[in-house]
Amino acid sequence: MTAPLVLHVLPIDLPRGAQRYARDMRIALDGAAVSHRVLTLFSSEHRELQADYGLDVVPGRTKRLGLDLGAVVALRKKLRELQPACLVAHGSQPLKYLAFAAPTRVPVVAYRLGIAHQAAHRPSQRLLHTALYRRALRVAGVSNECLEEAHDLFRVARRKLVLIPNGRDPERFFPATTKGAGDQPRLIFIGHITASKRPDFYLDVVADLRAQNVAFEAQMVGDGPLLSSVRERAEQLGVEVMGHRSDVPELMRAASVLAFTSIPDGEGMPGVYIEAGLSGVPVVSTDVPGARTVLVDGQTGFVVGVDDRSGFVARTAELLQSPARLAEMGKNARARCSEEFSLARSVARWSELIDELLDG
Repeated sequence: MTAPLVLHVLPIDLPRGAQRYARDMRIALDGAAVSHRVLTLFSSEHRELQADYGLDVVPGRTKRLGLDLGAVVALRKKLRELQPACLVAHGSQPLKYLAFAAPTRVPVVAYRLGIAHQAAHRPSQRLLHTALYRRALRVAGVSNECLEEAHDLFRVARRKLVLIPNGRDPERFFPATTKGAGDQPRLIFIGHITASKRPDFYLDVVADLRAQNVAFEAQMVGDGPLLSSVRERAEQLGVEVMGHRSDVPELMRAASVLAFTSIPDGEGMPGVYIEAGLSGVPVVSTDVPGARTVLVDGQTGFVVGVDDRSGFVARTAELLQSPARLAEMGKNARARCSEEFSLARSVARWSELIDELLDG
């Protein structure tokens, strides 16, 4: 007897945390009883996700209207071929395409990875998202903020809501055994270089710390549309601009503090918090969705106001200048993330949900 297929649908393959999590989750869930596979809709030069099926649709003119008809046709054809028993939409865009392409008899899980952008609060967009979520039998969210917004803004019934936090592998992300005694502490930024991640805010923090004569090294890891525009200033401030890297676990182990400077828009539970925590690296973060779920303010890192630049600088300086505090917080962060946010714990919750839907 063929094992039932659970198909995870993502819009595109990118070198980002959501794709890496989907890849690791699929590998951990796949087995003899239930088969898990990943499908991407649109073409990409990246292969971070290692998708089993890539439709490689090149966006056409209709995508500007909000829905690429070529992607709908290609997805509908692929679903007829694969005959999945359950579908998981990783984000709102795959949910939109599944709503038009998936057979109504197949259960759909909508996985909310972040809170909605402001455009989704407009009446027309809110109605559209409300209709899309009606197609989902369950709505999973990485944080309580994601679930509360689904209920309050898009009228998703509470009985349909399931909390499945982000997770990472403690055997891949772990603390360094030793760090050079004479080495300067290292402040690191890891993320997609976009306006919502605020690389300029990070550089402002670095500039303020330099002005206070705090001794540290600084790195910026990630790619994105703003990389070229921030590179010159970053290099003037002595920030090592590293672009996209495949060795993030090693870079994290060598870091002392992670700076997370994003605005709330689109955030849900940033996986980089967990990667840092498992690596024994405290985080100084703006107060975005998921921050206070993962971070314990004052114990595993610090959470400051979104626009509190002086507070961000003060907390970062406090850590960079106190090796004992760094070590204590790093130890606390490792313990908390290993207990609450391991990949195994996240996968177990997914397994329970999928089993429930397939049995039903």
